[in-house]
Amino acid sequence: MPGSPGAATNGRSTETAWVYRNGREVRASSIEDDGIELDDGARLILDRSLVLRQGPLGSTALSAIPGIRETVPLRLLQVDECKWRSRARLERTGEPPVEGWAIHERVEWPA
Repeated sequence: MPGSPGAATNGRSTETAWVYRNGREVRASSIEDDGIELDDGARLILDRSLVLRQGPLGSTALSAIPGIRETVPLRLLQVDECKWRSRARLERTGEPPVEGWAIHERVEWPA
């Protein structure tokens, strides 16, 4: 939501995105598939080394549920996602970088 603590727009559209760090919503100045820059100057770099799932929910995550096409709105089945497992590096001013793993995703609702 515009104005919420974690809201930011990505470079591809004017869609709203939310960012959480350690379970708390934070403000982000830039959100891309390969990284996030937070308003406090921290930067998370993501390598997108492994795609875990990609495509419309109706043919990926929800496809194994019997009768799903008759149960939920078609628009929900058309939601497109790409979910990655990435090596991640968190860089903060004045602190040593922190490296680890991240699971992150991009979700796009149909128009």
